[in-house]
Amino acid sequence: MSIKYDHRASKRLRLASGLSMGDAARLSRLTERTIAYIEKGYSDPKATTLAKLAHAYGVSVEAFYALPRSKAV
Repeated sequence: MSIKYDHRASKRLRLASGLSMGDAARLSRLTERTIAYIEKGYSDPKATTLAKLAHAYGVSVEAFYALPRSKAV
């Protein structure tokens, strides 16, 4: 079983936090372009980048990862 980064979670978490991309960039000290690339799945962020976003969004880093769905037996 592996845990995989889910790029769709980034936008979902940002919007749930009520932040614009500009707000998220200021709070995380990342560029809007970096955040856009992450949200579109163009780049896989490093753990330090996810930590910055998690802090800005008020969530844990684990929120950016998707657990595999268990298969029905």
